Amino acid sequence: MSLVDGLYGAIHIRPKQDRMGLWSQIVSDYKDVEAMEKAARDPEYLVVSDWSQYTSDEYWKISTDSGMLVFCLDSILVNGKGELYCPGQKFLQSELAPGLVDDAFPPGTKVSDKGCFPAQLDQIQGGPWNVTKRPDLIPPRVQEGCVPSKHENASITVDPKKNNGWVSMHVVAAATIAQIAFSIDDHEFWLYEVDGNYVNPKKFVSMVMSAGETFSIMVKLDKTPGKYTMRIPNSGVSQVLGGYAEMIYAGHEQDQRSEKPYLSFGGNPISPDVEKNSYFPWQLESDHMEPWPPNKPRPGNADEEHLLAVGRVGAPYNYTMNTKYLYPIDFQNNDPLLFYPNATVGTENDNLVIRTKNGSWVDLILQVSTLPGDTSAFEHFMHKHGSKTWRIGFGTGVWNYTSVEEAIKERPKDFNLETPGLRDTWLTAFSVTGEAYWNVFRYHVDNPGPWLFHCHIELHLMGGMGIVIMDGADAWPENIPKEYQLD
Repeated sequence: MSLVDGLYGAIHIRPKQDRMGLWSQIVSDYKDVEAMEKAARDPEYLVVSDWSQYTSDEYWKISTDSGMLVFCLDSILVNGKGELYCPGQKFLQSELAPGLVDDAFPPGTKVSDKGCFPAQLDQIQGGPWNVTKRPDLIPPRVQEGCVPSKHENASITVDPKKNNGWVSMHVVAAATIAQIAFSIDDHEFWLYEVDGNYVNPKKFVSMVMSAGETFSIMVKLDKTPGKYTMRIPNSGVSQVLGGYAEMIYAGHEQDQRSEKPYLSFGGNPISPDVEKNSYFPWQLESDHMEPWPPNKPRPGNADEEHLLAVGRVGAPYNYTMNTKYLYPIDFQNNDPLLFYPNATVGTENDNLVIRTKNGSWVDLILQVSTLPGDTSAFEHFMHKHGSKTWRIGFGTGVWNYTSVEEAIKERPKDFNLETPGLRDTWLTAFSVTGEAYWNVFRYHVDNPGPWLFHCHIELHLMGGMGIVIMDGADAWPENIPKEYQLD
């Protein structure tokens, strides 16, 4: 959980120069196309993180000592800045997503004065587990007892006279638990990059990002010059929590903020435009964001298929990527798989390893909400290192097909092999009523090495939700740079 302790940041990789075909999907005027290219070369960065008063080790110990999964945060920061808001329990209760309590929690469930749901709820803890619950071991101010802290919010100054009024922003979701929403008061934006991959641009007024994702947007500075609030609330069901930053037109630093919001403190829509023009990752039809230039996976069957039943096992805070096996944080520390690729063969640790052949096409099938005690499953932010994946399938129910090709024939509407998104990180469904879901991710093995595949919710990864994919095991790297070799 290094993100909790502040181990994050942004690295700017200079992009390719020829992107005129990308910008021309947004505008037809050549001056605007050139201006967008210039803006994209000099972007503004917004690194969004969540903050807790406890360190990662302290936070994890709270869960294991109490026998309960605890995930209540203190604030959302942008570029390391922010405030700790305490607007009151009654206000926070009013900010719950409409229907959330009715659909997911017992009638009358109330959040705390920090916006957190009661930790002891079965819908949160799952089970039953053979674990003793000790809510008395949860320290004060973890779940409730909000103490406000006044500070400054991050701000970026933009110049409408520069680049014909276009500004590019890179938004980095460096959160540990929170799933953030993002909007700029009174400003639409074009989403043009997801996880370092260009996409056919689409215009939105808000977007939702999961931990580990990076988005790039293009904004037209065509409103009355002034100060505009960027609203960055937690959009997940874990907590009602808001965060803010400011976009300031140059020369208007002393102006009053313009109050024309799209989102509320808790991420609820204020404008009807939100429902019509927002990027929601839990909707397959709006989530694929097809790559630019076009890039689609091989059709038909993959060369290899791996079915993974993911979710909680054994305790509220234990998570698995493979039915019951937990990935420890020190997995193979003494015998790193890069240098000892056969170290796990013949041992129980091999259940935490998948081996693929170089040049092959691989399907990873993730089954959610089928493990005992985990029928009401929270979302997972699934992130594969080493290569991006296409999400070619998403559906309800238990996966009971002999191959992906068979599933495509039986359920063609649940698959997309023509314009699927190509991403590092994908969201699984939130199973409110215990309904099972599955996802199919396809990728081409062209980067041999030991790559982690894991949930990007830090508490889930700490609880064991990871697995190593040894891509190209038959073409293992031999000429490892000297600076990375073992002494």
